[in-house]
Amino acid sequence: MLLPPPPARAATVVAADGVLCDLSRTLADGLITVVCLLPASQDPHQAALRPSDRQVLAQSDLVLVNGYGLTPALSKVQGRRPQVAVAELAVPNSPSFEGAGGVRDPHVWHDPRQGAAMVRLIAARLAAFTDQDSRLSSRSQQAAGVLTDLDAWTARQIATLPPPARVLASGHRAFRSFARRYGIRELAVIESFSTAGLLRPQGLNQVSDALQRSGARVIFPDRLPPSKALRRISQRSGVPISSVALVADGLAAKASYVDTFTANVCTFVEGQGGSCDRPGGQQLARRWAAIR
Repeated sequence: MLLPPPPARAATVVAADGVLCDLSRTLADGLITVVCLLPASQDPHQAALRPSDRQVLAQSDLVLVNGYGLTPALSKVQGRRPQVAVAELAVPNSPSFEGAGGVRDPHVWHDPRQGAAMVRLIAARLAAFTDQDSRLSSRSQQAAGVLTDLDAWTARQIATLPPPARVLASGHRAFRSFARRYGIRELAVIESFSTAGLLRPQGLNQVSDALQRSGARVIFPDRLPPSKALRRISQRSGVPISSVALVADGLAAKASYVDTFTANVCTFVEGQGGSCDRPGGQQLARRWAAIR
């Protein structure tokens, strides 16, 4: 008696960081197994791989990374599994950081149009691992539609700020894509004025002067409590630190890409004296969560 063949193993795709995890799971839920390598709120710049992570990578069918140097630990991993640098392929013209020798901004998802390009690329790569093409295509179209509307919603919130107030002062360079898309001046107060990571007295004076001239009402930290350097800058310049942090390198804990993005927009706009349509942002997040 012939035994029936064993069921085919479902494909496993590894998403390296929180943003890629949410995008991939939104598209692949129930079709392909998506394993999230890093917790959503973990900084991918500083991530270190554990032995269990290496085992997951070895057993995967596809590895999705951001590219542009966002996850240095993964650049050292050698293996036979295909590794796709999603942001590099979807957004080949990511903006360069000013004064950083042409280094490209890896945080491309802070522009929803670029997020939509990432969605389309992920969907195309996932299609090789499922026969549910129509469902995958439908989800990709729904996701891109939400991100198109997110872009329009964000532009309306930014429009509540007078042009001189459209400045985002933060500790580190992470919002170049966001700033370029919405006509905002990005002022990275630590990375732009420090030497080898150290904020010397001359740099402290320079950044304090720049902040006072910039139109920034607050400095946005990327974590709380804020760093000692950011506190020194605030004290010297007289510009207070926002009581709410901006999420720069991943997602807020237990939040989706759209949840995190709309919260960032409202934090920035309200911190700079504008008004934010929070119910509209919540509606976009609900639409994102309802993609099936």
